[in-house]
Amino acid sequence: VSDRVSAHGYVPALDGLTIAGKPDLIRCAHDVIDEIETLLDTNDLGFEAVSKLTAYIGDREYRDCVHSVLKERLGRGEPTFTELIVDGFSQPGCPFALDLDCVVV
Repeated sequence: VSDRVSAHGYVPALDGLTIAGKPDLIRCAHDVIDEIETLLDTNDLGFEAVSKLTAYIGDREYRDCVHSVLKERLGRGEPTFTELIVDGFSQPGCPFALDLDCVVV
């Protein structure tokens, strides 16, 4: 018997999250992953339980940043990964969002 846990994290907007007038995407990515990590912790799970991760990225320019932070934070775990470049989000100003699924055995 297994259970499934899904999580979604996003940056609502880049307002105030800038360095020298440019978006601080590294901080944003860490903030999103912190949100998701809190939800996982609440369910006594860690990133090793993640089976699928989907990144929705609003600008190709953000890809390298999102990838580097995911690699750093997920460590050796390598879930199935899907990346989608999207034209926009329901939250204006949102640069990217992450969805993940965990299967708990």
